[in-house]
Amino acid sequence: MGTINETINKTINVIIVDDDVYGSTVTTRLSLEKDSSIKIIETFPDEDKLYSYLDELELQNKEKPDVILVDMCFVNKRYAEGLHITKELIRRYDNKFKIIVYSGFYDEYYDDNAELIMRVIKAGAKSFISRNANEEDIRRAVIRVARGENLFFNEPILKIILRVCLDQLEDKKIIKPEQVLEDLIQKMKGEDKKIKKEKIIPLIKKFAQGLTDGEIDKEGFGKTTTIGNHQKFISKMLNCRNKREAIITRAVQEQLINLNDIEVAIEK
Repeated sequence: MGTINETINKTINVIIVDDDVYGSTVTTRLSLEKDSSIKIIETFPDEDKLYSYLDELELQNKEKPDVILVDMCFVNKRYAEGLHITKELIRRYDNKFKIIVYSGFYDEYYDDNAELIMRVIKAGAKSFISRNANEEDIRRAVIRVARGENLFFNEPILKIILRVCLDQLEDKKIIKPEQVLEDLIQKMKGEDKKIKKEKIIPLIKKFAQGLTDGEIDKEGFGKTTTIGNHQKFISKMLNCRNKREAIITRAVQEQLINLNDIEVAIEK
């Protein structure tokens, strides 16, 4: 088995929410705990006791999960239960916990999968993983999401997302990114003098690579506040939420970046 070339300075506490108690919960736990930096602090077969457990951790100031891993499909539950749990976690706790949704039933040829994946990410999950690929993918996703990266997809899910992007671009005339940028800025009421136009496209590409503010800073893009100001400007320019996943999606649709720019963020 290959090793994951990732570094993490502290133990990553993980909660698993999966109704397959004797199946995927066990295999996922065994897979994750092969990495000494990952600790499973609790598992739940559904959401019933999850929220009271998290509330209790908050009240007692106990060690909290860094990542909550949620299965997408539950037997005898509503359709896309993992999406519902993701929304409820965000509603109750804002962004205190990083959420990864995973499933063993996703195939690139099922049209409704793409919509569900997009809805999960829009709801606030940091990653969507297929269990059917390399078993290291879930470990890699947990480590990267815990480290602060905004998005991670493994290959089966990437194929679905890229197919959607290609379908959206199929009928578009190819325009140079620099011209697209000029056109978008001209539509703004006024150009912010603090914003450097030449940094916009390279910065979006860094977002697409999943780099944190600290990693972008080290590459000479400026302090965290400067990156934040540019991100706000870009989100207004693209008329989307001030979330990097939203910016990346809109940037692809507007042809500011292309699919090759986001491929490097995906571990094969």
